[in-house]
Amino acid sequence: MTREIVLPSWCSDADLMEMSAQNPEMRFERNADGTLETMSPTGGFSGNRELKAGASLLNWVESQGLGEVFGLSTGFRLKNKAIRSPDAAFVSAERLPQDWETREDQFLDLAPDFIIEIRSSTDSLEKLKRKMQGFTVVKFYSTSNRSWYFTLCGA
Repeated sequence: MTREIVLPSWCSDADLMEMSAQNPEMRFERNADGTLETMSPTGGFSGNRELKAGASLLNWVESQGLGEVFGLSTGFRLKNKAIRSPDAAFVSAERLPQDWETREDQFLDLAPDFIIEIRSSTDSLEKLKRKMQGFTVVKFYSTSNRSWYFTLCGA
């Protein structure tokens, strides 16, 4: 289930990092307009599908030596200042900043080349589509980016 929180002022990257650290059971994302969205933990079925999808992506990327794969706790700062955390994401080696591994306490300042979002039965398809469009519409690199959304059985 997703809940939207409207703050009286802009939530900075540092504020978002601190809230995430203080509330490890929740996932937070910042929209381009400064509103926050919280996501509660998923059920077993969705969590299992997230891990399997991410593992499949990781295996493929590593076998091809293409770049890096990131999990759902990774925040990506998009060009429109939104912070998004897809269930799994791929970034090609040539697009990763050279010092990305040393900036553990900072969001990645780029949109992934490819993302996976798993839709559970409590997720709104329209809201998920809007989130996905944020990745593909907010481009500051090639137009070859792809994102898919999956509807699980019974969703």
